[in-house]
Amino acid sequence: MLLSMRWSLLLFIAMVVSGVLVATLVQPVSPVVAAPRALAEAVEEIPVIESPELQPDASNFPEGRFDSSSTGPLNEAAGRALGNPPLRTVPLDLDGFDRETADVASRSEFETTYRLDGGTRVSELSLVPLNVRTSDGNWTEVSTKVTSRNDGRWGGPRVIR
Repeated sequence: MLLSMRWSLLLFIAMVVSGVLVATLVQPVSPVVAAPRALAEAVEEIPVIESPELQPDASNFPEGRFDSSSTGPLNEAAGRALGNPPLRTVPLDLDGFDRETADVASRSEFETTYRLDGGTRVSELSLVPLNVRTSDGNWTEVSTKVTSRNDGRWGGPRVIR
């Protein structure tokens, strides 16, 4: 009996507190009153400031092509000064190219460079990682192959960390 009175008292207190909270949180909603028409008509529009169209002075522009694909003498000289051979864009016949058997010249996370016959190099670039660094600091190709392991679980040959 004592236990049920205690629960009854706790229930009564909970109901009173809930009622007080609901009564204090609920507020009447008043309708929104629009601004008087005289105030709305009194607003002035700010005029657009006109400015003369600017014409660039072409006499100050240097002449020539200055993008990264330019093979001009200045770009070649800068490349030699930095120890980089000049880059030339030449059409290549890559029909017989097989990346599985090609000689890999270098790797980084987003690039793999292959060495072709005659010293030509072809680079594969990607927005997603192509290679992963191994524990010895070298780069190896990312493998997504899934195979069955000896312990009955499935997994890949390399773990990417």
